[in-house]
Amino acid sequence: MTCDKCGAELHVGDFPFCKGQASDHQRGVSSVVGDEIDVWQMNGTRHPIHFRSRLERARWRKEHGYRVYDPHIGDPGSDKSKHTRSAAIMDPQTLENGRYLVTHRQMIDAEEPDEPLHVRWVNEDTGV
Repeated sequence: MTCDKCGAELHVGDFPFCKGQASDHQRGVSSVVGDEIDVWQMNGTRHPIHFRSRLERARWRKEHGYRVYDPHIGDPGSDKSKHTRSAAIMDPQTLENGRYLVTHRQMIDAEEPDEPLHVRWVNEDTGV
């Protein structure tokens, strides 16, 4: 079979519509995402709930008034938000605090506790 618009020869699996170019008839690709999941829901419930279906989990969230938390929701018409910023940006005080902690680590390790620690090891099997 040939296309009426571009004259390309069509085969089974080719995209049947074109804008006048033979390259528009490339084979289609299916990227279907299945409904199967294996998720344990532990937040928002007293006991864990096991979900095996995305639809079942979405239905449960809707019934209980929950939603998936997305920390970055862009402003209308944009993917940017005035409420979030890049994690790559760090203020000078935080940077200085991190530098101090890294360079003074040896001082932390060398400090001795004020009082001795009394530890008693117990074997769970024997109780001694």
